[in-house]
Amino acid sequence: IIFVTSHSELTYLTFVYKLAAMDFIFKDDVDELRTRVIDCLETALKRLDLLTKDNTVETMELKQGSNSVYVNYDDVMFFESSPKSHRLIAHLDNRQIEFYGNLRELAQIDDRFFRCHNSFVLNRHNITHVDAKDRIVYFKNDEFCYVSVRNIKKIKN
Repeated sequence: IIFVTSHSELTYLTFVYKLAAMDFIFKDDVDELRTRVIDCLETALKRLDLLTKDNTVETMELKQGSNSVYVNYDDVMFFESSPKSHRLIAHLDNRQIEFYGNLRELAQIDDRFFRCHNSFVLNRHNITHVDAKDRIVYFKNDEFCYVSVRNIKKIKN
């Protein structure tokens, strides 16, 4: 709430009615009024942006036959091809899940997922170390995956 008033003596009423005011702007100076209203609106937009970002947890559905498992993007270290056809293995923070899917589609879900090898899609947000010489990427949970020669430079940047 932004109060724009010419009655400064009534500002105490906001406390009486327990209103949370962002600002009290007096109508005396038109130039100052304009800049303070704009400043308040920008602050409100920033607060709204922070609230919406913090509350959204992005999840994906992994299909296991007739069952589905929902996983947070941030819990995924990487995906790899399974020896079983048409299946992948999701390497999560504390477990692995085998599910039906393909790596090409997973790499397009979000910018954090990157197809680094024919057999792997990694989560850029969970990388702890990149060994360019051996073309290995290490993750928060101490697991690792391999990277193709062509893609190692893209990950290092």
